[in-house]
Amino acid sequence: MMLVDDRAGSAPFARRLQEAGLTTSLTRLEWGDFAFEGWGVGGESILYGVEHKTLSDLIDSIRSGRLTATREDGSPGQLPGMRATYHTSVLMVQGDWRANDKGVLTQLQRDRMWHPVLGGMSATELDKHLLTFQLCGGILYWPTRDEAHSVRAITSLYRWATDN
Repeated sequence: MMLVDDRAGSAPFARRLQEAGLTTSLTRLEWGDFAFEGWGVGGESILYGVEHKTLSDLIDSIRSGRLTATREDGSPGQLPGMRATYHTSVLMVQGDWRANDKGVLTQLQRDRMWHPVLGGMSATELDKHLLTFQLCGGILYWPTRDEAHSVRAITSLYRWATDN
């Protein structure tokens, strides 16, 4: 069963995941947007957690410290909390982005044009954060283009970890 956080950013995915054939349960997750139990590489039962962010939310989370910094109450930020809770943690970032010739982070918008991303982050700065999360934090980074691609990626991860 796929646990889906019941808050606004995650809850709408429950229906889409059900349409993809997964059994879901809306619940309040302390860390991540999606969680489930599956098999690890050695055949042991492990917990998987997925934090799903749009590109703009990722930048906001990095800038505010919400993603990595210790909170005022002493609890860890989102990614450290996930690493402490789940055996495998995935940061899924939704949005088709690239750097323009000046290194400005741009994103493909509905008008099919590339526009600068709000938040004032360069492509190199974003790359450095993503590499740090992966190489130093043990977080798996999974980019997706849009919501349909995110649903397919979450479903694929679930099937990989739970199918015999």
